[in-house]
Parts: sequence; structure tokens; C-alpha cells
Amino acid sequence: MSTRAFDRLEPALRAWQALLGEPHVRRFPSESLADVAEFPSRHVPAMLSPNSREEVVAIVAIANEHGIPLYTVSTGRNWGGGSRMPVREGVLLALGRMNRILEVNERFRYVVLEPGVTQGQLADHLKRQGCALVPSIGGAGTTVSPLGNALERGSGVFGCKVDECLAMEVVLGNGEVIRTGLWNYLGDCDPFVHCYPTGLGPDLRGLFIQSNLGIVTRAVLRLYPRRHRSMVVVGAGPGGLAGLVDAAHELRRSGLLDKGLDIADAAADIDYYPNPSGEALADPEVLGGRLSWTLIGCLPGPERIAAAAREEIEAYFCPRPSYPIHFFSTQDQPIQQQPGWIQEWTKRYMGLPDNSHLDVFLCRGSRDYDLDNNPDAMGFLAVNLVVPAQGQIATRVIDLVDEVATALDLPEYIRSFSELGVGALKGHFSLMFDRSDEAAVSRAHRWKDQVLRELRTIGIYPQRLDVDSMSTFARASQDEYWRMLRRIKAGLDPNGILSPGRYLYE
Repeated sequence: MSTRAFDRLEPALRAWQALLGEPHVRRFPSESLADVAEFPSRHVPAMLSPNSREEVVAIVAIANEHGIPLYTVSTGRNWGGGSRMPVREGVLLALGRMNRILEVNERFRYVVLEPGVTQGQLADHLKRQGCALVPSIGGAGTTVSPLGNALERGSGVFGCKVDECLAMEVVLGNGEVIRTGLWNYLGDCDPFVHCYPTGLGPDLRGLFIQSNLGIVTRAVLRLYPRRHRSMVVVGAGPGGLAGLVDAAHELRRSGLLDKGLDIADAAADIDYYPNPSGEALADPEVLGGRLSWTLIGCLPGPERIAAAAREEIEAYFCPRPSYPIHFFSTQDQPIQQQPGWIQEWTKRYMGLPDNSHLDVFLCRGSRDYDLDNNPDAMGFLAVNLVVPAQGQIATRVIDLVDEVATALDLPEYIRSFSELGVGALKGHFSLMFDRSDEAAVSRAHRWKDQVLRELRTIGIYPQRLDVDSMSTFARASQDEYWRMLRRIKAGLDPNGILSPGRYLYE
């Protein structure tokens, strides 16, 4: 924030207080925002908490008048990437009070909601309504925003959530409000408005995903039928990751596996994603009793279709005895009697989010899942990468990340792959550390920076960025690409007040 902007901050704050009321304009005179990843603090002089789209429009008008940058978050639970931390200094626009669920359409399987709606709130609402639909549950806890997670290209049990975003209502930096797709033509009560998300003309949804081109105040997210699923688990011993990735790719593109597959480190003592113990799969004569990786995938369709897919999958692995395979259904036994890792998948498919994945970050029996502000929570830093669904490349990625960890004397970190689509995987690498130890914090961030730098040398780029890495990767690509984006930015946000530097280097 420039010196001139700070000079004009006080009149802007008085105008925002008159608009929102003093309780919803929180000042931070000296304290800094807490962050579980321990990124360097930015100056955040105030946080604004609007309750409606109209208040967002008015906030933007005041920001334009006084030249004050706004950084928008939904519930601020971007664990490991900066949480609520802005890229640069500025006023925080927190949309957590905008938490209304406006419509659930069972025929076309969608929900219309605001950014402050949480994953737990949405699941509870659908359950109370007796709705047979569920959201795509992710592992980041009950308080994350499904909309915020989708806009950051997060993942859930049904794959990458960007595919679930059917329409958006957006406040632009110039104060205008637009709706994408047929929502632009048809009213809120039209039952057909979201059956065809692209609408007529350019599909604008992509402009507002991982961008600073507008503030999304409502969105339409896809829902899924709540039902038990047939699953397959395939194991791989040391040196078997490449074959497992290639098998997953082939089964996925042939339609024998549904979207949402996961490949996890079977040997890790700490793992963000649940995966089965080696005892259920390992054949001592084949693998020496050891598993290094497990593939967990969902078979397509209802039981009869899944049974046919099972036969094909068994035939596929028959010539590959070094990859032990196990099938199960999430309805084989009551949830409470299932092994822990099956319970996780069952609960997700039944639309039941919880905070069990966050327990790994908590110490001394704490159950405070506000990780940023919980002094008993471990530090957590995440790297998310786009990895082509090719075994040789996935193995090279693991080798490079291992080399960095070994050089920094970091024996354990979390590593897994989940799908971004038929042709790509998200490589998820994360690290826990002692937040009270400055040396541990510094080493963790060196690990993150070096992993990103080393992988870029072999053409592997981030799938999402933390608040410190945005300018580095924005400068790395074509000048023409960024010139075009800056022209779009200038048209939609002429004064550049919306999240300067977020996914758009200026």
C-alpha cells in the first residue's frame, strides 16, 4: 500500500464504518494476522465484513474513491498457502458473514450459495432438507468455504472442484455486477438457468478462478447423488510408483475408474490423506511385505456397472502380480465398524465432512481447529503441483522433492497425488514444523522455495500458489500473456484495487 493510500485510509475507514457499522470494521493497529504456514507478516490495517452483495458494491466504490487496495477471502482457510494473508499490504475483505444457501435444485444437482457458507454448513443443510445430494467433500475440515476452495482449484472426493463451478455472480473493480452463463439472461427462479453453464458467447467463469479480476459474491456449485460406492485399492512396492501412475491413467481414460482417484504414500507415519495399511494388500512373497504407494479409486456407476468394471480391472492387473489389488464397497459394514481409512472414504461419499484430517496438526489433545490462531497447532506449509499422468515423470518429481528434503535434513514430509482430470495429477507435498522455532520455520520455507525452483527446471509448475510465490511465477511466462491479462484487468478494475499481485504480476 503506497504512502498516499495510507494517508487516505482514515476517511475510507470512516466511510466503511458508516456503511457496515463499527463492529464489522475491525482495525489492526499493531497486531499481525496469524498464519499456520508462518509467512512473513503483511500490514493489514483493517478487516471489513460485509453481509450482502450491495455492501460489497459500496465497499468497492469507497476503495476506488480513496485508492485503497482490497484483498478478498471467503472464510480464510487456505491452509498452507497463506490462509487470510494478503499478497501485499492492504485492507482485508472477509466474506464470512455472507453465508446464505439460496437454492438447492435436486433435478439438475446444484446449489446456489454465498462465499461464507462452510463445508460443514452445506452438508448439514442438505441433510436437514432430506436431500439425496452431497457436495464434493475435501479433507480441509468443516469450516472451509466450498466456493473459496473451488475458486482456488481445490479438490474433493469427486475430483478438482473447478469443474463443479457452474455459474458466478461477480462484483468487478469498477463496481459493476455481472452473472455468467444463462444467469445473465434468466432470473433466479428459472429452473433451467444452470442446466447449460457456458451460456451464449464467451464462457467467463475462468476469468474469476485463481484471479484478481472480480469478487465472487454468489456461485452455483455442482452436487452429487449420495450413495455407497464400489472402490478399488492397488498397492505398489518400492520402485512401483511409475507403473501405478500409468495404470491409474489407463484405467481412468478407459472409464474403468471414476474421477477422484488418489495415490498416497503408504509408508508415511504422517499422511494428510487416508490410505490403507500395507497388511491388507502386501503379499510377502511378492513385495517382501512392504508397500510404498497405494492407489485408491472409485468404480463407475451403480453395482451392476461397477461389477463389470471390476472384472476388467482384475483382467488388467492379472499380468501384473507385483501390484496387489483389493475391492470393497463403502456399504460392506456400518461406518463405525469399518477400518479408519475406509471410514474416511465412506463419510465423504455420504456427504459427511469432519475435522479428522486436521488432527495430525494438533498437539496436547487440542481440538481447536482454527489452526492459524491455535498455539498448539503445528506449522503447515503446502506445495501443489501439476504433474502429467505419466509414471516416469511422477517418479522424477518424487526423486527431486526427496533430494531437496534430504539436503535440508527433513526426513518426513507429506506426499500424495490426486487427479486434476484424465491427463494430469495434482502433486501434493506438505511439511509440518514447529511454529515457535525460527530455524524450523526458515528451513520449511527454504524447502518450499527450493522444491518449486527445482521442479520448474524440468517443466513442472504449481497448480496453486502461496502468497509469497505469486510474483516469481507470474514473471516466468510469456510477456504477451501477461500484457493481455493486464489489459483485461484495466478494463474490469481500472484503479487496480482488487488484490494487487494475486495471480497477476503488475
